[in-house]
Amino acid sequence: MLTAVPTDPMGQVARAVVPEEPSRDDQTPTQGARLTPHRPLAGLGAGGLGLAAMSRGVSAQDAASETAMHPIVGAWGWNNNPDTPDAGTSFAIFHGDGTYIEFDPAVGVGVGAWRATGERTVDLIITFQDNDLDANTFAPGLGTFWMTVDVDAAGNGITAAGELQALDSDGEVLVHLPYSGLGTRMVAEAPAWFGTPMATPTA
Repeated sequence: MLTAVPTDPMGQVARAVVPEEPSRDDQTPTQGARLTPHRPLAGLGAGGLGLAAMSRGVSAQDAASETAMHPIVGAWGWNNNPDTPDAGTSFAIFHGDGTYIEFDPAVGVGVGAWRATGERTVDLIITFQDNDLDANTFAPGLGTFWMTVDVDAAGNGITAAGELQALDSDGEVLVHLPYSGLGTRMVAEAPAWFGTPMATPTA
């Protein structure tokens, strides 16, 4: 933004003149040393800025710590739209920094972001670049999901509700539909079939 520079009546640019400190020889016991007001203000300003910067840094660290500790963080298996003909599964990770990534076998990789709205709730947005649910067909465009997600008391299940809007490559709306999903946390435990006898493939 441009700001007008003040001028004096003669059209000259007005300058703020900082009073010079008198030399020690010029000072008299009755006169004393003149204080330049800018120096103490500058000192306070620098200190204030330093404290503000420290405060912002602490606040950012606190926010990052709260995000990393949210129960949504981790790997999840999604059951998407379980009560519709378009039901399908996908797998996703809620990262501790608020980012999100998902793989859906039908529409590929989705990238998103989440933010905490409560101790066990978040808002989530995800965008995919394939609008065809046939895994063998690619339809360029954008499919964007916006939803709220709740983590259950045990921390191992999530419930989501929201909306989906799909745009074609020209930005035209193809569909705008409701979305629902159920998720189960993935844990680093051996599956039930691990260690059982392996079947030998037959010709």
